[in-house]
Amino acid sequence: QLDDGMDLFCMQTRRRGGGGTPIPTCLTIAPDGTPRLFQRRDLTLAPIGARWRAPGTGAEYPLHWRLAIPQLGLELQLTPLLEAQELLQPQPSWSGAVIVTGDRGGQPVTGAGFIDLTGYDAFVIETGGA
Repeated sequence: QLDDGMDLFCMQTRRRGGGGTPIPTCLTIAPDGTPRLFQRRDLTLAPIGARWRAPGTGAEYPLHWRLAIPQLGLELQLTPLLEAQELLQPQPSWSGAVIVTGDRGGQPVTGAGFIDLTGYDAFVIETGGA
């Protein structure tokens, strides 16, 4: 949820084992309620920086992300409020709040969000998304 009134729901699916190119999809909802779907060639959703290693499972989670949707002039960075938010059941995953910063159309925007990451531990085949 951005402070300019835009809401976003984004996900990214990956192949089992982490190979291949992840497939991102993002639904935006404009302040007036108009939805718009952006798919793989319309956006970039990519981890940036180092991964956080969970002390209990050894899983390495990409907690810092970059989201860009050029058609909207949108460029965002997602930063976790707290790194240590790994859940162990039903399978290891990371789930937590993020701070959103960036710009839309050259204007600064901020916001708040939530990320769920699954399939990053060494004991489970990767099947999740972000």
